Amino acid sequence: MDDPTRSPIARALAATTIAFVALGVALPVAIDAPPFAPYRDALDDAIGSGADPRTRTLLFGITGGSIAGKWVAHLALVS
Repeated sequence: MDDPTRSPIARALAATTIAFVALGVALPVAIDAPPFAPYRDALDDAIGSGADPRTRTLLFGITGGSIAGKWVAHLALVS
């Protein structure tokens, strides 16, 4: 993946893509951290504040997995 013949833009795009994969993986684990407040608030609004904690955890896991999966596919295209 770290091919020195690739353009700087391609390397930056790959690095950004990997960062978004990490964000998706971290989402269900670190959902209560301040940087994830926008995701947490949007998902809590979608399911309601009184939802079962297991439902909330499942939704965050699905959302994080979807984010990570999309960016893994993107990385496969740009690499």
